[in-house]
Amino acid sequence: MREEIIRRIDEEEVSVIVLSPDGRIATATGHTILPLTELIEREPELFQGGFVADKVIGKGAASLIISAGAVSVYAKLMGQAGLDILEENGIEASYGELTPLILNNRGDGSCPVEALVKDIEGVEASAEAVRGFAENLKKRK
Repeated sequence: MREEIIRRIDEEEVSVIVLSPDGRIATATGHTILPLTELIEREPELFQGGFVADKVIGKGAASLIISAGAVSVYAKLMGQAGLDILEENGIEASYGELTPLILNNRGDGSCPVEALVKDIEGVEASAEAVRGFAENLKKRK
């Protein structure tokens, strides 16, 4: 099942997929951190002990995933800071490509979420900052 989910993240338009321990699957599509935050809000119970696959995971997304209770993750593109925080928290992590820095959409600087959490200590503090960022994004839509 995980192999199929990884294939979907790598090849399809879906942005994030969560697989619960009892085999339930939920997906979200979109840009930025919103698909992940909205999926956590909509179906938080699926994350407890679950597997999460996402297109891009940096420190901000990793903090949300840890806070939500997932135990295993895959990212098509993983930022080093994301990998570090996952490993520090005992989360099984794999990736298609590892990068030193998650870039913004223009490719000319750091991703705004990564810039936000760069100097924040602790998973919960980082996750809370990202949730606030996501709420502001939703208000601008």
